[in-house]
Formats: sequence, C-alpha cells, structure tokens
Amino acid sequence: MDDKPALALRVTTEVKASVDEIIQPLIEQEQGNQGKLLLIDSLEQSLPLVSEAERQNLVQETLRIMLLECGERDCEVIYRAQILLTNMELKPLEPGGILYELLDLEHAAERQRAFLNDPANCLEWIGVQGGTFLMGDDNHGDNERPAHQVKVDSFLMAKHPVTNRMLANFPLGKKYPNYGGDSHPAVSNTWFEAYYCALWLNARLPTEAEWEYAARGGESARRPQYYFGDNPEDLTSHAWFGEADKPHAHAVDEVNPHAGAENLNSLGLANMHGNVYEWCADWYDADYYKSSPKEEPKGPEKGSSRVMRGGSWTSVAQNCRSANRSSNAPDNRFNRVGIRLTRSVNP
Repeated sequence: MDDKPALALRVTTEVKASVDEIIQPLIEQEQGNQGKLLLIDSLEQSLPLVSEAERQNLVQETLRIMLLECGERDCEVIYRAQILLTNMELKPLEPGGILYELLDLEHAAERQRAFLNDPANCLEWIGVQGGTFLMGDDNHGDNERPAHQVKVDSFLMAKHPVTNRMLANFPLGKKYPNYGGDSHPAVSNTWFEAYYCALWLNARLPTEAEWEYAARGGESARRPQYYFGDNPEDLTSHAWFGEADKPHAHAVDEVNPHAGAENLNSLGLANMHGNVYEWCADWYDADYYKSSPKEEPKGPEKGSSRVMRGGSWTSVAQNCRSANRSSNAPDNRFNRVGIRLTRSVNP
C-alpha cells in the first residue's frame, strides 16, 4: 500500500469536498484488514494537518463511513478505530457513539436475557464474591513468580464458555468453524472477536486476576495446583486434558464418566481446568507479577500478546493448573481457545 490514504486525507483539508466523496471510494478499495488498519494509521497521522475545530469531524465521519456505511466486520479494524476515538475522548461505546451503533449496544442487555432464557445456549451466571488471594506460584514457571496478594471485587462469571450456538448469532468477525456441534465451545476466535462478542452480550472478558481467583474457587479456596488438590493423577475425574488424538473439545456441559458429573469447581464453574483455553482481557507480560498492583490488576498498558488461561483438551496436566499462564497474539486463530464471559457487579 502506498501513501494514497494519507494524501487523500490531506486533500480533505484543502478542497471543498465532503469526507464522504473522497474517503468512501478509498475505503471500499481496501479489501483486507491490513489496508484498513494502515488507513486508520494514516488518518491519525494526518490530524496535525487539520485544524482542531475540524479534527473530530474528520475522524468521526471517516470512521462512520468505514464502520457503518461500508459494513466493516473485521474486529481488529474496529478495535483500532475504538482506540483512536477513545484517545480523542469521543466515547465510542456510549450512546451516540459509532461503536454503540455498530454493536447495537442499546439492545445488548436484552440480547443477553434472550440467551439466558434459552437453556440450549448453556449460558448461566455464577456469582463470585470478591476477596483477596495469593496469585501465582513460586514453585513453577518464572512467569508465575512471585506469588503475590491480590484483591478483586465481586463479579459474575459464566458457568460455561460461549458455545457455537451462541456465537453463530454474532454479526461481526469471520465465518466461524463449528467444531463439534451447537453445545461445544466456540473456538478459533481472535482476541478482538472475543472482546466484541462479550460487549455485544452486555458482558466483558475476565481479567487475568479474576480468572485465576475464580478457577481457585474464590477467597475461601485453598492453595493447591488444581481446585480439588495437588495430585495431577486425580485430574482425570475433574477435567478434559491429555487427549491429543481427539479432533475437538468436549461439549461445555458434558458429563465426565470418571465422576458421573460435569467438571465443576467449588463455585460451580465448569471446565476451568482443560477443555479449551480462555481469552482474558489483559495484555501479557512474563514479568508483570513483579510490579502488579495489589488491587484489581488489569495487566500491562500494552503488549504484543494477550493472556490465555486454563489449558485445553490436548494439554498436559501441568498446563491446566490454576496458576499456569499462556498467551497468544490477539489476531491469531487457535482452535483450542474459547471465550468465558464475565460481568461486573454494580455496587
């Protein structure tokens, strides 16, 4: 891609033509997400050339054409637009904002209730009482050290990951593979798709601290490697793991024949060990625990990969531990990572 986007944006400040007339053909010719990401970068770089009075209008009109009129579906492009708008204090996710309209957030709570009311979606909220716990593990990987006290507020977490049946209704992103069937966990989503799927359902992704706190069983939990104890030989009765030859994950509510029940921890959350990894909201930093805040940590401000937790049906037992940390680039598709929804509890 050459400098045409930047030149076109510059022209909008020099001639009496509407943003629509100049920008829409340019956006439509950019078929891949890389071209559109570069276009947003060019837009941002052009802002110093525009008067302060015209700056907000140029950005909002350009992104409105890109996201709404041209029907943008790529969630990485949408996220990059969100960052630009947020940095300009334009509040894109609030009523009147571009992403509020794109995601139809006015009806997000209503959508969530509809999914909750249909048992086939396997969506159920579990209340997690806030408290303090020891996060990390001094006896394993360097990225789990040091173990440190962390306080989290109360929150709600979905009993199961998002299913294929639920994700099939999500209007953004690519066409998703339906591994296993309707009640199997939706996988191969980028972090960006997971992030917007959660918003679309009036929810969010868990922070890494919330995820580990919930996996361990909350404030009253002991400090074993798994929610039930330390012996990996007992994991077979509590998790789907070590099945490298199996083509896909188990259904989110499948009964474990070794236990005669679902793989539920002490809070009632299913499959926090194994089956599929789960995206967290945080950027990943192997050294983050050395400087992590003691209350409500939300990860580093930036990074190159996002946190994944929990292990998968193909993982070895050690990688399914409560403290085990993994990560992946946010634009990567990985057929062993899914989405666990979380909601804040209003005070």
